[in-house]
Formats: sequence, C-alpha cells, structure tokens
Amino acid sequence: MVFIYEDSANGTAGLVVNRPTEHTLNQLLPHASTLGVPVFKGGPVNERSLMLFHSDDFTSTNTLHTGTGLDISSDDIMLQKLETHPPRRFKPVAGISVWAPGQLDFEIKKNYWLTSTLPNSIVFEQSGDKAWQAAIDHSLNRIIDRYI
Repeated sequence: MVFIYEDSANGTAGLVVNRPTEHTLNQLLPHASTLGVPVFKGGPVNERSLMLFHSDDFTSTNTLHTGTGLDISSDDIMLQKLETHPPRRFKPVAGISVWAPGQLDFEIKKNYWLTSTLPNSIVFEQSGDKAWQAAIDHSLNRIIDRYI
C-alpha cells in the first residue's frame, strides 16, 4: 500500500505504509512511551530519514498537510511532540518511494497498480500482508459496486 503525497512535473513521491521493519520507535527513543510501535519501510530512497505519517490532528515545524486527513511530518521536533501530544493515528516511516516524471502514470495506465482511496482503519489498524489483503478486498469491492 502506497500513500502518494506528491505528484508533479518533477515526479511522484509516496510512502509504503504496510511494511513494518524489525525496528521499533523505542529503539530510536529509548525513553518513549510508544514502546513497540513498529517503524515502517516507506521505500528504498533515503532510508535513514524518519517521517511520521499521521492523522491531521498533529502538526510540527515541518508538516506537509495533504488535505486528505492524513499528513506527514519530518523534523526533529516531531519526536518530542509525539511524546507529549501524539496524533490519534500514526506510523513512523523510514524512507520514501519515488518515480520519475510520468513513470507512475504510465504504470497505472498499464494496470500495474490497483488504485483506491482506503479507509483509515485499513491504513492504521493493520499492517503487513493483512493490510495489503484488506486494501485489495476494499478496492475490488469498490470496482464491483460500480458495475452492479
């Protein structure tokens, strides 16, 4: 599952949000009260960067407000704020996924991707293969509903 947060003439960027790594947030913040929260692999680019993919009830000094109810923060202060004022829902994500200009559009036109807007419950309450399967089921049901 990929959350696309930028699509412009310069290319497309997104975060994979269903692949947990073996790392947890408390490994980065040993004193954190968010023990056991997995860090997700957002993609193969800039894997040492940490971003917070979260509900829009949280903001930091470098927050990208997407207008979808889901935002992305990436700064040092977000980790401190996470401890005191966490968002309703969040996933720490390391790395991003990027596509060259026109690449993702081409792949979508070739039906290499199944696109859909997913409910937050799938995005935040599930991970790994269960999240992927729930996303597929949701997307296919929306397609079937269009034709029935």
